Amino acid sequence: MIRVKKVPEPEEFDQKVRKKGNGWIRKKPDNTNYPSYWSEFRPTLAEGFENRCDNKSIESAPIDSQSIVSAFAKNGIGWF
Repeated sequence: MIRVKKVPEPEEFDQKVRKKGNGWIRKKPDNTNYPSYWSEFRPTLAEGFENRCDNKSIESAPIDSQSIVSAFAKNGIGWF
């Protein structure tokens, strides 16, 4: 396992992602095609993993957005 440091939550994350996303989920609880409100914060998420893919524990070329979020949520990195 490669340990990663917890990166601070970006200042606008709560307003732009968490609140907006939770509102969307409340309105459409059965829809799993989630909007990517967090995409603008992708560079910060990648920085937290030092641009490595957690699932394969290797440095990688740009990985898909869903993999980054899944890895963060799975490992309790935070923000969610």
